Amino acid sequence: MKKLRVLRVETFRVWKQNMLSFPASFSELKHLRYFGFPVGCRCKLVFPSTFTKLYHIQVFDFGSCGDLVFASKEDLCELTNLRHVIGSIMTVPNFGRLTSLLTVPNIRVTKEVGYELQQLAQLNKLRGKLWIRGLQNVESKEAAVQANLAAKEHLQELTLTWDGKIGSCPDVEAEVLEGLCPPTDLEILKIMDYKGSRYPSWLVGQQNSGPKHLRTLELSGSSRLISIPEHNELFRNLYSLVISYCSWDSLPESMERLTSLKKLVFEHCDGLRLLPALPQSLEEFDVTYCNALAKSCQTNDHQNRQKIKNIPKKKL
Repeated sequence: MKKLRVLRVETFRVWKQNMLSFPASFSELKHLRYFGFPVGCRCKLVFPSTFTKLYHIQVFDFGSCGDLVFASKEDLCELTNLRHVIGSIMTVPNFGRLTSLLTVPNIRVTKEVGYELQQLAQLNKLRGKLWIRGLQNVESKEAAVQANLAAKEHLQELTLTWDGKIGSCPDVEAEVLEGLCPPTDLEILKIMDYKGSRYPSWLVGQQNSGPKHLRTLELSGSSRLISIPEHNELFRNLYSLVISYCSWDSLPESMERLTSLKKLVFEHCDGLRLLPALPQSLEEFDVTYCNALAKSCQTNDHQNRQKIKNIPKKKL
């Protein structure tokens, strides 16, 4: 069936296997535009070098597959019509040559040649969600600036992750995050396992140069945010703030400046004890696996209880 444009194979049982290989003859489907083969995250898919002959391919859909292996990784960048990679980690050398890419779920950067953060420089058509992992492998602000995130104007959600067990120097992490200024129209920003010595000027500066219409900010396993800056567009428009797996002993100062905040969430933050003054705009207050904070919020004569009493929806 060499004239096929679309091929999707549902594989309900493949997730139980460790590895699945494709035959070299797969390359004869030269007119293929969409290839869907969703599998479980435990399955490794192995493709032959002839796979790079699918010059017209536009969409790869691998479901929740966690690992793709290509016999000839270097040649994969010849698929210049590739627009969407769904459900896998982009671990292709020189992926920056895939300039037609519109969506890719997540990218893991390393120190190896061809896998650097700078490969993102020309991928300015990216839209929707982007998750960048392995930022502990970036060693300078200059390298982060070269990724040119601010030019990716169609991104709606960005996740930045330092996923090494032993992080880099806090000052280096701070410089890297400073260089990763997102586009101004970003709506959701997640910063994970960041142990930097400070937060960047585009996030907490008086003259905010980062996202202007951010709706959700999530800080997970990251350094404490010291204060909410005054006259900052990013925080002034914030709708939802999520703080999880953080060893903070207190919340940012001047929380009441979050005049648009509707939802405040704490998860797995055992160090938190006392709430500051909260914005009157809050409609939802969610505390999960923060035992001391949850207990105080349920004690009638405790000041935390008084600070949340007027919030309509509470989950403790």
